[in-house]
Amino acid sequence: MPLARQDGLSAPHEPVEVMVFPGLRLSREAFLTTAEFGTQELRRPAQLRLQVYRLLSTAGTPENGSEPESRSPDNRTQLVPACMPGGRWCPGANICLPLDASCHPQACANGCTSGPGLLGSPYALWREFLFSVPAGPPAQYSVTLHGQDVLMLPGDLVGLQHDAGPGALLHCSPAPGHPGPQAPYLSANASSWLPHLPAQLEGTWACPACALRLLAATEQLTVLLGLRPNPGLRLPGRYEVRAEVGNGVSRHNLSCSFDVVSPVAGLRVIYPAPRDGRLYVPTNGSASVLQVDSGASATATARWPGGSVSARFENACPALVATFVPSCPWETNDTLFSVVALPWLGEGEHVMDVVVENSASRANLSLRVTAEEPICGLRATPSPEARVLQGVPVRYSPVVEAGSDMVFRWTINDKQSLTFQNVVFNVIYQSAAVFKLSLTASNHVSNVTVNYNITVERMNRMQGLRVSTVPAVLSPNATLALTAGVLVDSAVEVAFLWTFGDGEQALHQFQPPYNESFPVPDPSVAQVLVEHNVTHTYAAPGADPQWPGAHCVLGVCVLQGTGRVRSEPQLLRVPGGPLPQLQQRLQARAVGCTYVQQQDAGAG
Repeated sequence: MPLARQDGLSAPHEPVEVMVFPGLRLSREAFLTTAEFGTQELRRPAQLRLQVYRLLSTAGTPENGSEPESRSPDNRTQLVPACMPGGRWCPGANICLPLDASCHPQACANGCTSGPGLLGSPYALWREFLFSVPAGPPAQYSVTLHGQDVLMLPGDLVGLQHDAGPGALLHCSPAPGHPGPQAPYLSANASSWLPHLPAQLEGTWACPACALRLLAATEQLTVLLGLRPNPGLRLPGRYEVRAEVGNGVSRHNLSCSFDVVSPVAGLRVIYPAPRDGRLYVPTNGSASVLQVDSGASATATARWPGGSVSARFENACPALVATFVPSCPWETNDTLFSVVALPWLGEGEHVMDVVVENSASRANLSLRVTAEEPICGLRATPSPEARVLQGVPVRYSPVVEAGSDMVFRWTINDKQSLTFQNVVFNVIYQSAAVFKLSLTASNHVSNVTVNYNITVERMNRMQGLRVSTVPAVLSPNATLALTAGVLVDSAVEVAFLWTFGDGEQALHQFQPPYNESFPVPDPSVAQVLVEHNVTHTYAAPGADPQWPGAHCVLGVCVLQGTGRVRSEPQLLRVPGGPLPQLQQRLQARAVGCTYVQQQDAGAG
């Protein structure tokens, strides 16, 4: 009856008997498939450890511990194991016997000889299998080791440990010739499970022989897919091979499945498109699309200092590519795509290594990646939407909230002939009209354009220059307070220059845009009233001051007045005649015209 393998055993319930069967050695390599044994009557369940021991090499490791490359049953020359002092090798029993023991082919048939059995060379436990034998009457058991790949070599020893008690597990025949499997053995007793063979084993060279048999199978390789060189299978996919193996007594059906994959070929980057051998990506994260001409079930892995990311290849064109390339570049039915998400990279250059591999092959790419900051918040200053005058030079500059390695382009009325690539843009509009000004900022990862409608008008002439009343006679150290005002175009600058005649001057400038604090006398005319206040103190008598008025960018307005500073406060009178008149002369120049106003000032 079959026994099932156990994952583990508990501590032994009875003293452990270690049994080694030198006569069960194989003469050539074979796979252990089945062990059969007969038991005595068992009053309680017994635990069993079926073990395979292998000769230790000079390095202290089991010889041929790994499976050989070829398992064909070649003829082998077996070396005679070396025995310990006081023993000699007996090929009939496959063990070392004492020097005074009989060793001939009929030794096992002439009776039982007991004594110490000497194992010639040190052995180590190589494989073991755990079982539990139920209590009950005598029975025959078999354990199957199919699928365990227990390759036994010539010289391997088979043994077992059990806790049924010494001599209480296996059924051993009292005399040779008893029907059933028989194997002589060496034994030793222990109080617990042993991880190795005991140093001294008591043995019987001929009998009793116990009911234990091992079944082993040799291996024969058969080429199923043709002789080498094998052209392989042309189409990728999953394949199944079925085989029927039989002889005169049995027949078996076997099958196995395997995948055929195409090798990785034609690896390249299709997005972003390389420029001068570099890939340009934004600093706020992006993606790279890889393409291969073949490479079923391939995976792409991108590595850079500080991180890595992986992605599988798919046969669908990524939407990321279809957005920029309307006809997705399928070149063969095996064309595959992989979208590799790139992280936030710091601004500057990076080196990225890409490995694409499947179970058949691999391909590599080393990429130079430059990360640039996308452009954000582009505008021109001063605002082009402000009022612009015909014939007046205008200087525009770009301003951005974010962006790196940018190039700026200015275009008027969408004309290529009126496109200028520079940071600062200087222009003079020669006619009054509405113009379209486009400002474009671009780098390798972004492109931003802002458009402005610019209204160009003729300048309104400066007019209406006035100044507060000027006294004809002033006292020394008296404070003079003056106020001047003028109407100017809302798009021009104006400057007030005061000359007081004693070597002192005062200058003040006003620049657009003018806010709500500047009065607008006529809302239909783009003019504002600009006023300026000034004070001055004359320290010495005799000055004849003149009161200039205002200067603007394209015109000059001048107000002139005369007066006298006297040392004593008195009325200005001329004996025997009328009071002399003080004249104030108002002169304005703007855009080629002259305006003159005469004003008389009487004495106080």
